[in-house]
Amino acid sequence: MYGVTWRPVGLSIPFASGAVNADVSAGLILTYAFVHSDNPAFAGTDGVMHFLRPGLDIGPRVEIPITDSFLISFGWSGQFYIPQVVGGAVFALPTEQSGGLTSSLWFVGQAWLKLHFRFPYTTNI
Repeated sequence: MYGVTWRPVGLSIPFASGAVNADVSAGLILTYAFVHSDNPAFAGTDGVMHFLRPGLDIGPRVEIPITDSFLISFGWSGQFYIPQVVGGAVFALPTEQSGGLTSSLWFVGQAWLKLHFRFPYTTNI
């Protein structure tokens, strides 16, 4: 699976700020993903699916400074999409004949961890 997600609009609500930062954010997203598989659900599609959907992204984030130039952040992100049948056409919506939501891609959830390295740089603006 290869793809890209754009998040043009988002809102963040902070819960803690200071040494440790924590917030929950939500935003509108648009995702394109190229999926290739040998799964039987892709029968008749040559194992290829183009996923293109708008959706909603929501999740918490915590950022912890270890030093002035090294930080660790972690969180969870869940993306909710308009359902698309696995192996189906880009604009097709699920039906009872296609298996409904159980045979559709409509949610992606992920936990993540980031290591941040900051390089000191000053400038006059």
